[in-house]
Amino acid sequence: MERSPHASESGRVLVLGGAGFIGKRICSALAERAVIYDVLPQVLTSDSISVQGDIQDVQRLVEVMKRFEITDVIHLVGLPHIPTCQKSPHRSFGLNLGSVSSALEAMRLSDVKRIVFASTASVYGRPRINPVSEASPTNPLSTYGHHKRLAEKLLHWYVQNYGLSSLVFRIFNVYGGDFKLHEDAISIFIRNALSEQPLNVNGGNQTRDFIRIDDVSAAFLQAIDLDYEGFEILNLGSGVPMSIMAVAETVRHAFAAKVVNDPKILSSHYDIFADNAKLRSTLKLNPLDPFIGIPDFVRGASEIVLVA
Repeated sequence: MERSPHASESGRVLVLGGAGFIGKRICSALAERAVIYDVLPQVLTSDSISVQGDIQDVQRLVEVMKRFEITDVIHLVGLPHIPTCQKSPHRSFGLNLGSVSSALEAMRLSDVKRIVFASTASVYGRPRINPVSEASPTNPLSTYGHHKRLAEKLLHWYVQNYGLSSLVFRIFNVYGGDFKLHEDAISIFIRNALSEQPLNVNGGNQTRDFIRIDDVSAAFLQAIDLDYEGFEILNLGSGVPMSIMAVAETVRHAFAAKVVNDPKILSSHYDIFADNAKLRSTLKLNPLDPFIGIPDFVRGASEIVLVA
């Protein structure tokens, strides 16, 4: 992959799921280049274009791609909450896999060739060796991870058979944004602290890779103008392991909360963090160290609460 812009660098970008956590930031930065496609109409900036539609409606997607002369697709639609996917596997299938099938078929029919896809580190499952690289074995443990891995395979199939190009980001644990809305561990810890509930860490020594939302959105924005061909996968993580206990202690210190450690299910836990060398060499991106970023985010959240 080259860092040089591709031929259609000024073309319109269809952002599927543009009203979500990551999508709003991407669409705001893309401004008039972005066409936001979501179940509800969105107005992010005076330049943004918003289209209402069902992600499963292939003909509607074809209509939008042709009408706005789309050159690139960013696919952010999904159901990322693992417990919900476990309880509702059919819903997970539709959002995490069916939505990809619809987008790819619409691209085939519209002759749109490039798609950037938000996958997940959950496709790796329990790694045998850390850090995990893009070549590490995949063995997802959850419904969510299985469906995302199947989506990656479907993307690869369309690349091989229909001349598309796809860049897949395997995203690790994202933090940042509005802690009142999101279901990441840090946001949940903050909400628990504010409601005077304990921070349950369930063992706590397991390490994860935390990457801030600013770095995630920056990666997608760079990918749009990257001259990639074929099928490529990039780990989108900070590359720095941080324990759940360290995260909880950061929140505890900022909010005077209580940490409760339940070690009974420790045996089911594992460590996972990214080898992001390929990301760093491909993009002009140096993800922020979570030992700096997470305390900054938690401190900012505590200041918002104090002002309110």
